[in-house]
Amino acid sequence: MYNNIGKKIKGLAKIIGVGGIFLCSLVGIAMFLAMSSDWQTEDMAFVGLVIAVVGSLLCWLSGFFTYGFGELIDQTMDINKKLSAAKNNHSTKEKINKLKEWREKELITEEEFSEKLASL
Repeated sequence: MYNNIGKKIKGLAKIIGVGGIFLCSLVGIAMFLAMSSDWQTEDMAFVGLVIAVVGSLLCWLSGFFTYGFGELIDQTMDINKKLSAAKNNHSTKEKINKLKEWREKELITEEEFSEKLASL
């Protein structure tokens, strides 16, 4: 459920953006067209236009912010993976250097060196 959450947030941002624009436009047009019936006022047409235009813009902008948040999470996860890999690589190099040092000082045999090196 929470794996690849950045990609899921970005997908949700697209759905919210497109769906919100569609719904605001639909409601706005419906309200604008409802003006023609004799029981509605002209204010309904203005409110319909405001909903269609402003609502669509707000959905569009909220989609950007939500997508940007998902992108931040994706990038943070990538950086974390790269840092973890670099840290593990550095620590392995240190272990190998330490083993070489012990071998040179004859603290371990060549066989022990090979076994420990293979276990890394």
